[in-house]
Amino acid sequence: MVLVGVNGLGKTTVVNILYYFLTRQWHRLFGYQFDEVSIKLGQQRLRLASSQLRPSGKNLRRLLRELPPPVRARASEDPGVLQMLFSRQYSLLADELHIPAEYLSSMVERADPGWQLSMFDGGDGDTLSDLSEAIEAGIDGQILYLPTYRRIEQDLRTLFPHFDEDMDRYMRRESRGIRRRKAGGYVELVQFGMEDVQETIRQMLSRFKERMRVQLGDLAGSYLRDVIRGHADKYERAEIQGLDDQSVEKILDRVEERTLSEQDKAHLQDVINKIKSDSGSEETVRDKYLAHFFSKLVEIFRLQQTQEDSLREFVLVCNRYLDGKRIVYDDVNYDLTIMTDHASTIQMGQLSSGEKQIVSLLSHVYLGDAQSYFIIIDEPELSLSVEWQKRLLPDLARSSRCDFIAAVTHSPFIFDNEFEQYARDLRDCIVVR
Repeated sequence: MVLVGVNGLGKTTVVNILYYFLTRQWHRLFGYQFDEVSIKLGQQRLRLASSQLRPSGKNLRRLLRELPPPVRARASEDPGVLQMLFSRQYSLLADELHIPAEYLSSMVERADPGWQLSMFDGGDGDTLSDLSEAIEAGIDGQILYLPTYRRIEQDLRTLFPHFDEDMDRYMRRESRGIRRRKAGGYVELVQFGMEDVQETIRQMLSRFKERMRVQLGDLAGSYLRDVIRGHADKYERAEIQGLDDQSVEKILDRVEERTLSEQDKAHLQDVINKIKSDSGSEETVRDKYLAHFFSKLVEIFRLQQTQEDSLREFVLVCNRYLDGKRIVYDDVNYDLTIMTDHASTIQMGQLSSGEKQIVSLLSHVYLGDAQSYFIIIDEPELSLSVEWQKRLLPDLARSSRCDFIAAVTHSPFIFDNEFEQYARDLRDCIVVR
């Protein structure tokens, strides 16, 4: 779905309401004026009336008891305080009341779904509870939302001298909220610099390396069992003969020196060459044992290749956008670098604004923990050239992990592709009463 409209038409409002509705963040919908939200999810039509978000008197009093005294007093005098609280205007309210914004935000962000349901749904929560269950059942994946302010690309260390210590405090406080949002099935992608992308890649490469170490460790035990059971001289000749020289070299290179020395690898290589040449020379028992061991390595290699497919696909798609540079994955040393055409390396923070937007978004879709994503983007054209705008949504849709895309834009190039059939002018959807 692509909604098109000029600035000031309400595109961001529409996409925010869609996001808050699908993620069941009822308290964040509280600050919007609407009669009804109606969405067709699969074969089911789901509706939310604004009247369902009016706090009941009993539960309003219960909420007030949880507030600090200054906020409680203000909320009793001015109902707008609750609206400011639920619509996340923490800083503004905190400044007025001289209370830390973190305290106010934690009260709402830590509210469990049951608290929200009972607060907004007349006390018993039946209607919103049914709606929440229907949404949860209808969306089998994680919702990824990219607001217009999604990435502050400038490395803030160059702007603020105490950024590191301030950011550490912020991340310690927010990490719990980030985990809760992921567990709840959604992520709102607002990040500083490219450190989040680098950390995702670092953790993934570390998992690959550790998994390979464990598998090679297990290999020793399984090979010993095969020797004891008399199976260590059996292997599939066709499997080894079907490997090209580059694959054989890569498989052997992945085995650390402390597991197989260079001399051991050379002996193993000789046996492999003999099998591949199919010269008809008689195989010794030693040859069969080595071939069986190598076939075990091939199994590990192929399993590892499958597990690394998402990273390879990420690199492939990203490189379609990068100009004068490319991302290189070293699958022997488990390293990812950005190489320029002049053979020099650069950091992710040195990418252009548009390149950062692309790499960041693709890293979440291709390298994230979820198996499927519902992607909602406000102005996907930000910092992207015309050609990149035409390419972005189709590239996301072609990912095996993307189940749904909703975008709002004022650029005709975003849907100058197969998404044209899904584009609608937002003005055609507005009814003046």
